[in-house]
Amino acid sequence: MNRLQIVFKLGMDILGIPVKIENRQELYDLAYLAEQQGIHLSTQRLLFNPHTGHAYCPGIEMPPHAGRGYLSDDIQEIECELASGVDDSENWKLDDTSIRKLHELKVSIAREGLAKLLAEG
Repeated sequence: MNRLQIVFKLGMDILGIPVKIENRQELYDLAYLAEQQGIHLSTQRLLFNPHTGHAYCPGIEMPPHAGRGYLSDDIQEIECELASGVDDSENWKLDDTSIRKLHELKVSIAREGLAKLLAEG
């Protein structure tokens, strides 16, 4: 994993979602919400689509390219490395401010729900 992927994985660990391609949309949504809180987890720029109610990577995550974008590639690379027993994030940690904000975001998601927080964005 490169440093950006490590940051993404560490943030998702705090938020409690495994970095797996099957969780792609939730990973995008969580990374988008983190960005709104000033925590830069995503390896790519994310936007919010009010029509779908979800975050996406502009240009590369829209059909016909959906699922083949850079963040999707990062998610797949992280997932493959973890499946092979390699976890480059083991000796790293996020800064204290990001950790605190991510814990606060996790509590907000549990209390209010992911969809509501995305809509309020």
